[in-house]
Amino acid sequence: MRSLRTSVLAFAILLSSSVAFPATGQTEGDYLYNVMMLRAAPGHFNDLIQTLERAEELAVAAGDEAGFWLRHSQGDHWDFMLILPMDSYAQFYSSARTAQRESVWGGAEGQDVIGDLEAYTSYQEEWFAESVDLDEMRRRFDGMGLYH
Repeated sequence: MRSLRTSVLAFAILLSSSVAFPATGQTEGDYLYNVMMLRAAPGHFNDLIQTLERAEELAVAAGDEAGFWLRHSQGDHWDFMLILPMDSYAQFYSSARTAQRESVWGGAEGQDVIGDLEAYTSYQEEWFAESVDLDEMRRRFDGMGLYH
């Protein structure tokens, strides 16, 4: 019991401390990313991987940047986290980029991929985040084998 009180006290002191701990690297920025978490439908893990690869090819054909994939090591509520570069809302939703995206995703192959993504995904969560610019993000992901 005494060690629990000591641990709680130490934790409280740490929280109330005004000492600033230096960051190990810049994580703030104003480059916009769409972050998606997906879980494969039962029995469709490999199908989802193949469909995500097709989706990335279409996204690049539509003028978007290739995204970053992270695989959850234990499955949890999601199997994959996709970090998709957008630049900014204004850039991503400009009329030229929107028209290019619609021409690719509105075609037969794009519609097939959308249908397969829906069929092979049992869970999806999505949000937007700002972080470092795309070149820095690529540098950080380059050669990354595992993460935890």
